[in-house]
Amino acid sequence: ALALGSGFGLFVSRKGGGDESVVGTVDGKKIYFNDYRRALKRIMAPYMQLYGMSEDKLLNLLSQFGNLDEMAFNICAEDKLISDIQKKFKVTIDKETFNSKLVESIPGNILDENGKVNIEMYHSYLKMLSTTPVEYEKSKGSEFKSEIVKRLIANSYYQPEFFTKEVFEQEYAKKSFEIAEFDLDHFLTQAKKTSPDTKSLEDFYAQNKENYRIPDKCRAKYWELSLESYEKNIEIDEQSIKNFYDKNKSSMFRIAPKVKVRKILIKKSKGSKDKESGYKTAEEVHQKAKQAPEKFAELAKQYSQDTQTAKNGGLVDFFSKGKNDPAFDAAAFKLKEPNQVSDIVITNDGYEIIQLVERIKAVEKPLESVKDEIVNSLRSKRSIAILQGELGMMMHKAREDESALDSFAKEHSLQAKETDWLAEKDITDADIMGQIAQRMFSTKKQERAMGHFKITGKYVIYKLIDTQKSYVPEFVDVKDKVLKDYYKNQATQLQRRAVSQVKADILNSQTTLKDAATRIGIKVIETGLIKKGDSVQGLDEKMPLLGKMFIISDKKQVLQDLYEDDYYLVTLNSVQYSDEQKFEDKTEDIKNKENLKESRKQTGAFIASLLRNAKIDMDKKVLSLHKNHSKDI
Repeated sequence: ALALGSGFGLFVSRKGGGDESVVGTVDGKKIYFNDYRRALKRIMAPYMQLYGMSEDKLLNLLSQFGNLDEMAFNICAEDKLISDIQKKFKVTIDKETFNSKLVESIPGNILDENGKVNIEMYHSYLKMLSTTPVEYEKSKGSEFKSEIVKRLIANSYYQPEFFTKEVFEQEYAKKSFEIAEFDLDHFLTQAKKTSPDTKSLEDFYAQNKENYRIPDKCRAKYWELSLESYEKNIEIDEQSIKNFYDKNKSSMFRIAPKVKVRKILIKKSKGSKDKESGYKTAEEVHQKAKQAPEKFAELAKQYSQDTQTAKNGGLVDFFSKGKNDPAFDAAAFKLKEPNQVSDIVITNDGYEIIQLVERIKAVEKPLESVKDEIVNSLRSKRSIAILQGELGMMMHKAREDESALDSFAKEHSLQAKETDWLAEKDITDADIMGQIAQRMFSTKKQERAMGHFKITGKYVIYKLIDTQKSYVPEFVDVKDKVLKDYYKNQATQLQRRAVSQVKADILNSQTTLKDAATRIGIKVIETGLIKKGDSVQGLDEKMPLLGKMFIISDKKQVLQDLYEDDYYLVTLNSVQYSDEQKFEDKTEDIKNKENLKESRKQTGAFIASLLRNAKIDMDKKVLSLHKNHSKDI
């Protein structure tokens, strides 16, 4: 398990030396095997937290989706480059900020009801991760500094005024369009007016022969085995229940602390960039609240700008961590005594003052209330272990004697079923047939012949019973399909020529879209004035075109788009602009939204440019050598 807040990969112990072996360099700076292992952990962390899988199983699973070695190494390279920038800027973090961020990054069950770190549990947590407080806090310090550098890069984005106006027009102005639909069926009708001779069809077949290939196919016999038959025969003794509870009560059965508070919110002035805006008022109200805590509710009614709580004296009912702004939560849970007033807290909403009303301490659920849950969990785990053990033994015997599989099925009263012919296109994780197909076309010979897997709460055992090799059928056997494909090919060529010609004529001011479309018998849709997000009668609401066409800002422009088999050309008829005041109202929202989007792109582009310009060497031989001798990776 990793720190929930940061998702940062931590240290893993490994027997033997060599952790400081060099697996690569970035601009001459060394990347050690330890760096690689930590980066690999960062990739695996969310999945380990979510699924609770072992490292071996998780590595095998994730390896199917990409080269983990390269992914982990790239993370190391990025860290080195960001670290260089961090050192050039001489980034530092004061102790109070570091401690605050460190507390936010560790799991909630390590904090007590006052929001403070339980030192004993903290050390146990680090021991589980095979690291020391010094190593852990050093790695966190580096991570926090890197975050500051990335924020600096992201916030350096500048948005010009004309860009804001373009976005405003796309989002809020009303426009009317003409849309010509080049329906493939229209051109298919034209293509079918001329029948091809046999020679033309044979030539088309010869040029596209591979399109008619019948793929490799397999059929399998399979049996479904439910866990229920195993679970009902398993008894869980009281000692096992107690041992499980004692081991997991602080993590699985802990009810987090909650607080009830009152708050006063003083908002910043709208559109103000001045950090001190509204702060003076907050200071004055804070002084009054500190001097007379018993009048906090009256002050909230008088000064608070939170429309939901002000009328109730700023009362916020019991909540646990994670429900509000992180700064608000941290300040609220820091309060210990009823009526105690916090310092001024800066949140996304503005300046907030908090008073503790009542606190509910963290507690662990009693054993009796979770006993059934524990029994079900233990019964499930044990039944899976027994079932997997029996399946493993049976599969081992079946590779020497195929009758072992049939005997197992008979012993457990399993009903045999058979699949239809399966091809590679049938491979999917969604159902039994798809999973069997996945194994039938596996590169592993043993897996193709027979095996088992788990899906939706049951196990499936399968055995290959028949195969059919890939082949290309003769022309006479697929003549009807060839004719159908021939007509579609001809129609597509006619369609593309028409689109290109109409588009060129419009751009050369020789015609309008409506006139050109009418001339060749193509349907034209006139939208009337619409805004982005409106539906257009006669068009599928899911079409990307409905969003794209608002990019057009000039009547001389022509937008071309393809949806499924049909082409579309769009021209602008008219634009209805909103008044300037409305633009002013939306300016701040647009800037904030686009700044966030573009700053993320900017960070990614900046890091990509660093990687592109750096000299990076990866020693796959050294990396492979260490992985093969490591029990942990």
